[in-house]
Amino acid sequence: MRRGSKQYQLAANDEDDELETMPFGRDAASTKYADVDALYGSDENHARGGATFHLKEEEHHLEALQKMNAFECKDYDVNDSILNKLTNSVKSKKEYNLREALCWLLPIVIGILMGFTAFVVDIGIEWLVTFRYERTKSEIRSGGDGVALPLFTFVSVSALFTCVAGGLVAFVEPLAAGSGIPEVKTYLNGVRMKNLLHVKTLVAKLCGIMFSIGAGLIAGKEGPFVHGGAIVGSGVSAMASKALGWKLKGKYANLFRNDVDHREFTAIGTAAGVATAFGAPIGGALFTIEEGCSFYSTFVFWRCFIATCSGVLTLHGLVEARHTMFDVSLAKLGNHRDFGLYSDGDANYGATFWYYVWEFPVFVLVGILGGLMGALFIHLNVKITMWRRRHIPVSNKMRRFYEVVAIAVLTSIILFSFARSSPCRALPADVAVEEKFNEEEADLSGEDAVSEGEHRYFPQLWCEEGKYSVYGQLLMVPLSEALRMIVHLGETVDCEGTGCQAEIFPSASLFLFLVVVYLLMTLTYGVSAPTGLFVPSLAVGAAMGHLVGQILQSSVGVDKITINMHTYSILGAAASLGGATRMTLSIAVLVMETTGAMQLIVPIMLVIFVSKIVGDFFNEGIYDTHIHIRGAPLLEESGLSSSHRMITEKVTIGDVAKKELVVLPSRIQLRSLVEVLKNCSHNSFPIVNGAEMSKMVIEGSISRTILMKMLEHRLGLYNDRGAAAVEGEAERATTGAHEDLKDAYTLPLDQRRRRHIQSQLEPRIDGDPLSLELLEFELNQQGYLESHVFVDMTSFMQQNPFVLSPETSLSRAYHLFRTMGLRYLLVGHAQPVVSGIITRKDLTEEHIKISIGKKVRRRLRQRDDRQDGMDDKELEAAGGTGSGSE
Repeated sequence: MRRGSKQYQLAANDEDDELETMPFGRDAASTKYADVDALYGSDENHARGGATFHLKEEEHHLEALQKMNAFECKDYDVNDSILNKLTNSVKSKKEYNLREALCWLLPIVIGILMGFTAFVVDIGIEWLVTFRYERTKSEIRSGGDGVALPLFTFVSVSALFTCVAGGLVAFVEPLAAGSGIPEVKTYLNGVRMKNLLHVKTLVAKLCGIMFSIGAGLIAGKEGPFVHGGAIVGSGVSAMASKALGWKLKGKYANLFRNDVDHREFTAIGTAAGVATAFGAPIGGALFTIEEGCSFYSTFVFWRCFIATCSGVLTLHGLVEARHTMFDVSLAKLGNHRDFGLYSDGDANYGATFWYYVWEFPVFVLVGILGGLMGALFIHLNVKITMWRRRHIPVSNKMRRFYEVVAIAVLTSIILFSFARSSPCRALPADVAVEEKFNEEEADLSGEDAVSEGEHRYFPQLWCEEGKYSVYGQLLMVPLSEALRMIVHLGETVDCEGTGCQAEIFPSASLFLFLVVVYLLMTLTYGVSAPTGLFVPSLAVGAAMGHLVGQILQSSVGVDKITINMHTYSILGAAASLGGATRMTLSIAVLVMETTGAMQLIVPIMLVIFVSKIVGDFFNEGIYDTHIHIRGAPLLEESGLSSSHRMITEKVTIGDVAKKELVVLPSRIQLRSLVEVLKNCSHNSFPIVNGAEMSKMVIEGSISRTILMKMLEHRLGLYNDRGAAAVEGEAERATTGAHEDLKDAYTLPLDQRRRRHIQSQLEPRIDGDPLSLELLEFELNQQGYLESHVFVDMTSFMQQNPFVLSPETSLSRAYHLFRTMGLRYLLVGHAQPVVSGIITRKDLTEEHIKISIGKKVRRRLRQRDDRQDGMDDKELEAAGGTGSGSE
């Protein structure tokens, strides 16, 4: 342990002595570690003290810890300093009411902004997709059976669009790659990622996803919208943007410019992003609570709800306004769904989706298949990702760029080749009914236009008149449209007793689509371009479910009973997405909202639950897996893993706490403090009172960031001439260069000046601290590093940090870290004197008001008593004077 610039070594106990002094004894300690050791499969012949690990396991853990060292964690614990308490004590009720009003207004602003953003992105996707597919189809129509020119058009446009998407990631912002969900989840869990929430990342992400989808990459827009929403939420809460050079100024402009509020509004933004991407407000709010936030917060949930509502309403309003040429009186809202093919009135979902009781075992099978598909996808994608990390590192921009273009070209060639070799099939007899579609759906989803004389869902391509391309039906259209076709095509046709639903897509076409898209999805996810996983996973799942439905229909016979193919497509889509992401409730609601399958809510929940159980048997979800590959120190909810629960309940914090730490006194020589900051990389420092280790009493703690900001703005500095005299520099101290410094530091009495100091200490307001080298140079040039200049941290330190005894179970510490958003915990043998106790009811508003009232009345009585005493003394004095004069 080090105190100031002096170092103190902890008493080094031998391992056996440590076991002897444990409160549970040597035998108990052996039992304590036995199960933990068995978890890692230790060899008894190589066991040492019952707590050893295999060498490979230990190397793996050391490698993981080394990765974690590259990340900086956030501290969401409110700084309970003297400065903050003094400032808060004089805040007006008007300020608190204003804050409450803004807490409701800002989520609405976030939702509206995301609605506009989604509308613009959808239009961009529509234009790019239309250009690519229509240009290719026009070449096919004009070239007859020719292949070269259509293939060149199809591939070259894809490569061109991919150059934009890949270039934005490789050369503008690497964090714009992928879906962004693992990174946002990591940030909300308490880990800082530089540039994650910058405007530059937002532009690269959303522009990139337009060109990724336009290029035909197997990707969806939903994941990038989560990341985009997080950026919008963080920017709105700060009411500022460094990139845009804009910053709202005023007395109350800094209300939400702190880490705690920033995290909450970032979570609200993710909900708005999901909602506007899917057109599903409830699912968006549930997604943030289930997958994004590390803990449930009613504050966040309510604000997510209003943000998602305003976002979806804005998006649908703009879509309808565009469809009706901005004639608001003709706009009809609530008549379409994001993954719908027809309008709700044409589809008649109440009659479209049904199932039989005896089908539940088949639904379980669909869930098992979804879990297996998800587990295999994650396994293969991890192998590909690890290969990428070795051969295509982030530092090599050109390789990352070339990889994206190569995958886009490969995808285009594969899809085009299968479409060209597709068999032709006669158009269905009821093609006119099936072609009935809602133009509003096409506008919302960005579908390509249909040329006159062609069929929308049955493309002719290279087939003769009256026939359509079987493979091209699903492979030569945008992935989102293929998903909608598999799920909904044929809803307007009455297939009762005919089984015509099973004949819309041949089994060979569905199987080919499933295999090709599944493999390309596995290859594409993680590439250096903005890509989402939701739509590809839903598409392959829908094909899988439709195939299961066809097999079941052929087994029971068309003449006996009719199996609903739409039901199985939706259940397959839900099972596949659940197997890949391991989310449950939010997926169930998202699928229900986007497809209109409200009647299938129970089967949907069943297949998602089964797919999660099956997938968890093999590996973690795709997002958690990529977080672990990156190496971020993510703290999952305690109790989700039985092995983790066992470890945390059997081990105490004394077993894992670091014994080497740097402590500081509350008042320290400035140059000594600079030396401490130079010689260690710690981000938090306990403040202690006492020179000897055994007598060090914890007074508080302070973060490195606050110390750096104090040095930058010369806060807490004062003259201590007595200390200089001790060091033989009394004359220099007397004639020092900083006579403006007082002999003791005190906070200003003016509230505005205290607010200004608060803003100086907050990096989200004042900017990141200057480098230590620059600060040291400035301090030295200005003479602040003289021996008489000291720093008083009393007013700025966390006065009441969390302190736990070494005997506290690790599970308790884990719970505190995760729920309180802590960055550190102090460990010490504290034996405080009991002065009172607080129960749950003592924290209610009613009890607080009563307690304050009693305290005020007691003070008033004391003041009156003092006043009465003074009056009596004055009377006595007056009486004595009068008698003397008489």
